[in-house]
Amino acid sequence: SLCCGFTYSNAANYLISNKATSPGEIITHRGYDFKVGKSAFADFESFLAANTEDNSIVYVADGTYSKNITITKPNLTFLGNNAYSDWTVTRKAESIITGNIYINASNVTINGFKFTEKGRIESTSATNANPLSGIKVLHNYFEGMTIGRNTHNPLVEIGNMYTDATVNSTTSQCRYKDCEVSHNCFKGDATHYANAIAFGGA
Repeated sequence: SLCCGFTYSNAANYLISNKATSPGEIITHRGYDFKVGKSAFADFESFLAANTEDNSIVYVADGTYSKNITITKPNLTFLGNNAYSDWTVTRKAESIITGNIYINASNVTINGFKFTEKGRIESTSATNANPLSGIKVLHNYFEGMTIGRNTHNPLVEIGNMYTDATVNSTTSQCRYKDCEVSHNCFKGDATHYANAIAFGGA
């Protein structure tokens, strides 16, 4: 089957855009019309606080989004301005993330963003009794990070890292399943080069 990535049946569409500041205004993005305050929001926090539908596609327009956010609602696909675009091709204006994205829900996709400064993705809340699945980190570009090279905060962290006897405990395992990190680019420098990807508790 072929998936082009921009529309799904039975899914609601939303928009996050720095321009969505006037309640009731209609903003057109990727051929869809969004109404500010109902289906268009100025930032991630406003969207996550709204009474939005399950199984939603959330387009995120180009611009900079700097606050830390926590995603607790499952079945959300966040599509940045370069969703499904490999880093090897010329990318459009970026949807830029400079804070942490914490994922505490299943079936959440982060696709087509640029992460810079302290921007990173973390999901460490799953337990053996309450596992998470279907987390996908795709087609993102990590560059210009300011996370120190001696820190223990990888840019994409899924699961807790264990180094002692608990690593072999059944409660430390089977916390995450069916997760995917692919088609991303990680570009460091001599001063800042945090670990790129860390999986634990799979």
